Amino acid sequence: MDERKFSNAYILEKASVPLPRAGRGFMLLLMVTLIGAAGVAVAAAFCLEYFNRTLRNEGDIEEQLGLPVLATIQYYGDLRPVPVK
Repeated sequence: MDERKFSNAYILEKASVPLPRAGRGFMLLLMVTLIGAAGVAVAAAFCLEYFNRTLRNEGDIEEQLGLPVLATIQYYGDLRPVPVK
């Protein structure tokens, strides 16, 4: 270094191998991710149910419209015939 006139450059500390990474374990990260995903899923389900404006039964219709229900059609499930094998 003296050949190039770098007299103000000094080695303060010798280079060493870096320390191992102090990261968290894979299982802890997996558990936190699963719990977070379950929380977001439950919150989304509650929000969807809360903001759903579908009228489902006679009580909902009477409450929303303020009119009496004169007749309803009962739902009996899937009425398609079952194929015979």
